[in-house]
Amino acid sequence: MWSLIEHGEYVPYVRDTTTPKPQAEWLTAEADRVLLNSKAKLFIKCALCREEYDSIMKCKTAQEMWNTLQTHHEGTSRIKETRIDIGVRKFELFEMQEDETVDQMYGRKKP
Repeated sequence: MWSLIEHGEYVPYVRDTTTPKPQAEWLTAEADRVLLNSKAKLFIKCALCREEYDSIMKCKTAQEMWNTLQTHHEGTSRIKETRIDIGVRKFELFEMQEDETVDQMYGRKKP
């Protein structure tokens, strides 16, 4: 099922062409793989809260749903880089005050 997320939905094609096969001509194995597309979308939808579901409602494929959720939770690469920069800067500024112990320093609330 994970291959659907990585490579996109399976569509049976007429031999040696890019024309999709009519559903009446699908083999059992092809029908099973197409059904897997629907199962993947259903599993993703069932695992979401209302807010997340609303964000993927218009997605047509499981891959598109996954990518939307990934961006929603992790952010774009630019946001990730900014988060890393902020973390590095906070680490650089983290130092012990004159009147505190090591335990107090590490127990201090983060800004």
